[in-house]
Amino acid sequence: MSHNLVLGVALAVSLTATMAAHGQPTDTSASQGAVPASEQCLSNFSKEGGFLKGTTYRSHADYYGTNREAVFEKAAQSLAAGGWQITNTNGDIGLITATEQAVGGGRESPLSAVIKQQDASTVRVEITFSVGPGMKAADNSVRNGFCKVLGGIDLSPESSAQPGATEATEPVESPTAAPAGEQCQSNFTKEGNFIKGTIYRSFADFSGMDRGSVFEKTAQGLAANGWQLTTINKDIGLITAIEQAVGGGRNSPLSAAVKQQGASTVRVEMSFSVAPGMKAPDNSVRDSFCKVLTEIAP
Repeated sequence: MSHNLVLGVALAVSLTATMAAHGQPTDTSASQGAVPASEQCLSNFSKEGGFLKGTTYRSHADYYGTNREAVFEKAAQSLAAGGWQITNTNGDIGLITATEQAVGGGRESPLSAVIKQQDASTVRVEITFSVGPGMKAADNSVRNGFCKVLGGIDLSPESSAQPGATEATEPVESPTAAPAGEQCQSNFTKEGNFIKGTIYRSFADFSGMDRGSVFEKTAQGLAANGWQLTTINKDIGLITAIEQAVGGGRNSPLSAAVKQQGASTVRVEMSFSVAPGMKAPDNSVRDSFCKVLTEIAP
């Protein structure tokens, strides 16, 4: 079997993990009367090229009654939550780049998301994913991965709320809110497996803290617990980090999205992606998540 063919098979498995393991696309972003973003994505999906020359996949969706800044933030968070390793976020030009690493070959396949203001109240997100010559991706997995990201751009009023006027910097738990560590334990989930790859997720809500303080403590907590931070973007509330796999030379990406849920509640959503053929102890991942979240609000 040639080296290129090995890479092709490996990337197909890797992409299935990152994209298809999430299930079918769901959509929470379209305004009433508009075609949902996930449906737009399906109809706009295209493929150019082939195995010998390389392949480029594209799709896009429009979002109504919003602005580029709001969509940019949610697009970056949706990509990170989907297991992509964010390499650059530039809100000034509306560009997000990310990579998907092929198993074994060490070659990375780049993705870009361009966020464009189409008119006064319409924003378009265009996603492009490139696969090099001699590498192959499963078309359905790429399409489903695109549509999961585009459908996951949540522009509901609660999700898009701006930080409240509170100046409190210390946590004030509401009577019904559980401590962050308990929330983390109960919200912990795992998708996928050793063959397809795995994505772990959890989250916790913090009351009486402003988004800036929560963001700062989240970044500090990740760094203090051994994560190598790769992106720190306070404007969009996104932190990305990597954990180097022992011996394999592959990085496992983590993302933390810090979101304003209401006037006085901030949510931290964490996700950690493990590539096909790699295994992380479930308990260790859960404990790592919960240690960081607990340190935000002891």
